[in-house]
Amino acid sequence: MTTETIPDTKPEYFVFNAGNNEYYKFASEEEALRMAREILHDMRDIAGEDTWPPEVEDIRVGVITHRTVITREWEEDGNKYCDFGIQKIAENQP
Repeated sequence: MTTETIPDTKPEYFVFNAGNNEYYKFASEEEALRMAREILHDMRDIAGEDTWPPEVEDIRVGVITHRTVITREWEEDGNKYCDFGIQKIAENQP
């Protein structure tokens, strides 16, 4: 049995806050950048109170353009197997 997937037509944007390992997904670049600014602003407020050292400020914003997909599934001797691949879902957009 072959599993076919239809690639997404829009990129997914994300914000990763390395300070607390939180990951947020967004539908638009604008939303992701707004969240990154809010997180950094909050970190700066806390750093100003000397309770959060500025060196832990590490916020990353990116766009997901590829995703792993199952390209083929099969069963053999009562065991299930599958092959994986990488599929492009969107072009990088400036």
